Amino acid sequence: MNKILVLIGRPGAGKSYLTKKFIKNHQNFTPIDVWMYIKPLQTNKGVPEDKILDRYKLMYKEIEGMPSDILLEIGTNYFEYNIKKLYQLSLKKKVYPIFCLLDTAICRQRCINRTKRGEQEHKRRRALEIRFKKIFPDNHKKFADKLGLTYFEMDMLKPLNIRIKYLENLCN
Repeated sequence: MNKILVLIGRPGAGKSYLTKKFIKNHQNFTPIDVWMYIKPLQTNKGVPEDKILDRYKLMYKEIEGMPSDILLEIGTNYFEYNIKKLYQLSLKKKVYPIFCLLDTAICRQRCINRTKRGEQEHKRRRALEIRFKKIFPDNHKKFADKLGLTYFEMDMLKPLNIRIKYLENLCN
């Protein structure tokens, strides 16, 4: 049965960095980042909110048909939709939702440090602040509990080798 490790967390939590390092020694996993599905929608005015859910639907449809193990990165948006889709996938594949926990102030600072200056940064910062205000992971946990979906938590301040070992242990 295929495995899907799902890194769920705020922007700046370190999901992409962890994915990059994990994939280096676990090439049987296909990395998927929801941002790759949403990015084509981006304009100089940002991403149109009304089109994002369609991109999530496309992503999950493709994941359902993939024969390989997957390392999926998603954010905190659309928590009910995402948790429900992960639950549905768990009926066919081994799904490991992992809440990537890191203090919001650290996530915010990381995002500020990596964005470019200018008007686009200001628009992005507003969008990021909306995401940082979302209740995470409590809402995700409550909904997962309601559906009976088992989840895990990862302290993103732990050393990289410990986080990678944690992912490896989940797969065994």
